[in-house]
Amino acid sequence: MGGVLAGDRNGWPKCRRPVGWSVFPPRGAPFDAHQSSPASLLPPLSRFCLLVPGGALGQTPPEDERQPPEVAPPVEVVADQVPITRDANGHPTIRAFRVSGPIEVDGDLNEPFYGATPPIDDLIQAVPVARGVPSERTEVWIGFDDANLYVAARVWDSHGEAGWIANEMRRDSFQLRANDSFGIYFDTYRDRRNSIGFFINPIGGFADVQITDEAVPNFDWNPVWSVSTGRFDGGWTVEMAVPFKSLRYGPGLEQIWGIQIRRSVLRDNEWSYLTPVPIQAAGTGSNAVFRVSSYGDLVGLETPPLGRNLEVKPYVTSRLSSDLVVDPAVENDFEADGGLDVKYALTQNLTLDLTVNTDFAQVEVDEQQVNLTRFNLFFPESAVSSWKEGGSTSSGSAGRVRVARVAALARRPPSSTPGGSGSRAAPPCRFSVAGGSQAKLARSTSAF
Repeated sequence: MGGVLAGDRNGWPKCRRPVGWSVFPPRGAPFDAHQSSPASLLPPLSRFCLLVPGGALGQTPPEDERQPPEVAPPVEVVADQVPITRDANGHPTIRAFRVSGPIEVDGDLNEPFYGATPPIDDLIQAVPVARGVPSERTEVWIGFDDANLYVAARVWDSHGEAGWIANEMRRDSFQLRANDSFGIYFDTYRDRRNSIGFFINPIGGFADVQITDEAVPNFDWNPVWSVSTGRFDGGWTVEMAVPFKSLRYGPGLEQIWGIQIRRSVLRDNEWSYLTPVPIQAAGTGSNAVFRVSSYGDLVGLETPPLGRNLEVKPYVTSRLSSDLVVDPAVENDFEADGGLDVKYALTQNLTLDLTVNTDFAQVEVDEQQVNLTRFNLFFPESAVSSWKEGGSTSSGSAGRVRVARVAALARRPPSSTPGGSGSRAAPPCRFSVAGGSQAKLARSTSAF
């Protein structure tokens, strides 16, 4: 009978006590009967293990009274309760859990769901170390009920608020990409080409985006959803609820979506993802979300039947004016007007837009651009009326439909011969409006 030496997690030898042997720590060292060896309690230079046959000290019980060593019973893991699994290539499968009680989106994460459901805490660093271990821990929960999809995260940060980079509160601002953030992206049709995403910084600034063909972002997509951030001793929290009415997905109760999770720690230029992402795809760190084909799988999700996807926006305007200078004088002249914008999804990829008496007074002013090149200027369409795609509608992605107005400068480039006429750039592309009403059918070639 003899002792067996094995290394502990720090590389130091530790003892495994066979039956009938007694373990004695050095004099003055604390002893814990639940430890396999007291060596782990000693300083590194004084760690050793003394094994003495129990029979030599008269402590060995009779053979018939000996009990087998106490071994902790194995923890029973139910397959349906495992939040994440990975295959041999590291491809993850995430499980969404049904929420049995109400969820208040306040950033506190104090509902029973978070205590009873195991979190996802298995992100992989992409930048600066490909397939590295993240420096900070991130715990993620994904749940759902009959109306909403819930995502919550406990974002650990050992540096506290002093180490955060967060200074932007404007929605969809480009500066949000230069903040610490947590983001989640869904490929709701699992076509490996298109996705939608939401990301938030520690102070509550957020953005929502559509990604088309793994390349084209559309930040004009602004669905209805709720988000809140909070604080805890180890970092910050995120809690969001996305109504299923704000999304588009395939038919059927049980769904399988693509999913990507992103965490950034900007002070270290560190970007971590759910899936192992090559550094060529990650770029400077944030671009890996465009690699929709490498998203993980989200299972266990049960979605409600698709609704009508009908959006109606009526408007009413009025004006009361007086002008006592003109002849005849005008006093308390009242005018009223009204109109209607309707968007209706006939099918998954066919949408009807209808507007009656369009209120162009509510159209946002185009951003100012100065063109000193020979290339056309691109102005995203900001009208709320039927000519805008991917607006605040309940669509999942912009697909391949993109509506915009192009302004071209009609300039005369230098000709090859003196006095030559040269050529002019294309004239501006304009939309005509007749009778104050518009109607349009827009068909997307993708699933969205």
